[in-house]
Amino acid sequence: MSSLHGDVASREEALAWAAKIAVACRCAQEVRELMPDPETDAMLRQADRR
Repeated sequence: MSSLHGDVASREEALAWAAKIAVACRCAQEVRELMPDPETDAMLRQADRR
């Protein structure tokens, strides 16, 4: 799973992070599962090589 702050191992971990952020920001958070995008991954790998 991915989050605004990076990849997490499970939905439970994503929900735990969302809960921490909700407390800190005092507002509800939304958790969405994002599927990998091969084009974006390739673009990011290429940018890291520069």
